[in-house]
Amino acid sequence: MKYSIGYSTGSAQLELKPGPIGTELYFVGMLQQTLESRKSQIMNAGIGGSIVSSPIIHKGVVYFGACDKNVYAVSLKDGRELWKFSAGDVIGHLTLDDGTLYFGSFDHILYAINLDGSMSWKFETGGKILSRPTVYNGTLYFGSGDGCVYAVSKEGRLIWKFKTNGPIGAEIFVHAETVYVGSFDGCLYALDLHGRLKWKFITKGNVGDPIVHKGRVFFPSYDNYFYCTDLNGHLLWKFLSKEANILWRPTIHDDIIYFGSRDHNLYAVTIDGKFLWKFTTKDMVTTSAVIGTNIYFGSCDNNLYCIDFSGKEKWRFSTKGLIVSTPFLQDDRIVFGSWDCNLYCLDTHGNLLWKFHTTLSYMSPVAVETKQGIATTLETTWKPEELRQEERYRNKVQEATGLNQYGVFNTGYITKSNYISETGKSYIPKKKR
Repeated sequence: MKYSIGYSTGSAQLELKPGPIGTELYFVGMLQQTLESRKSQIMNAGIGGSIVSSPIIHKGVVYFGACDKNVYAVSLKDGRELWKFSAGDVIGHLTLDDGTLYFGSFDHILYAINLDGSMSWKFETGGKILSRPTVYNGTLYFGSGDGCVYAVSKEGRLIWKFKTNGPIGAEIFVHAETVYVGSFDGCLYALDLHGRLKWKFITKGNVGDPIVHKGRVFFPSYDNYFYCTDLNGHLLWKFLSKEANILWRPTIHDDIIYFGSRDHNLYAVTIDGKFLWKFTTKDMVTTSAVIGTNIYFGSCDNNLYCIDFSGKEKWRFSTKGLIVSTPFLQDDRIVFGSWDCNLYCLDTHGNLLWKFHTTLSYMSPVAVETKQGIATTLETTWKPEELRQEERYRNKVQEATGLNQYGVFNTGYITKSNYISETGKSYIPKKKR
């Protein structure tokens, strides 16, 4: 089986061994992402067992969402499933506040559920919701793929919304009665608690999660810079990476900022913008750092890393999928999700204590987002035995997900034909009666 990927500035070909089509499309998507895309791939994850959501732990229970449309509650002690809640699509990041879990989904809905898995209410927006809701003085703040910042009461009532010019995948930060939010329109916005614009700071790339520390605002952008402004939006400094920075919130500890980049590095920079060190992995660093007695973070090279505060590696734990789920550290246990459909629990020495598998075994496909005006095409060449395998796999997918047709998966590709045989003739499998 061969995949040919074409776009206006070049092309690439990748040959893979037969396997589940969801897994194969995922790898093709990652190849295309590395070659071209400057947008957030995670905003276009498809249905599968992979875990995007970062876990949270409360009273011995781990809560997390997955691309199989479920929110899970599992025991921190042994990974035993306690309950799961089904939403309409891929689950975003969760927030726990006063006994209620809040989270968004790619079905455009913000959910509020109780700690027994029952739903309290839901609120619909006009786009996918990936960002973690922020609770401040009894109000929920979150962004949506429709480009709006929403302020919603804890009873699910709209208070106000503010429109930006691009999708919002970033988590909102509220400080001193100011709402800070990054948008894919390249701007960081500062709003008052009534949703009125105070100021905005313009970059040349998608803006990620902001954080305020000691009277300064820190945030990453896909224009390869990490920015620091004052509370009035005036630039204090910016730090240049070789490639775009990840959009998840940076970690600040003892006045040192830790953030990851697509150039494969985790950076340590002072709050004054002075470079201290970098730790290099074999792929994009895609999670925020978690601080304990060491620093823990994940990478697209499928590893969770543990390094000391000088940037020296102590250990790594390998999975079979990239890690975009920021780990959660509690009671000397590290919990994180992987794209390989598993939630892992390790001790602080990197030893596996348990792992929990989601309901679907195939990894979520990642849709390719291209630069504006550029069409992306995926052409698949099939051998007869691979075609039969694909038909069997599609039937399994239908049984597991209830989808009526395989084409429901949002891969983001434009296929030239259903199947192209090695002789160049199109072949469309007969439908079962």
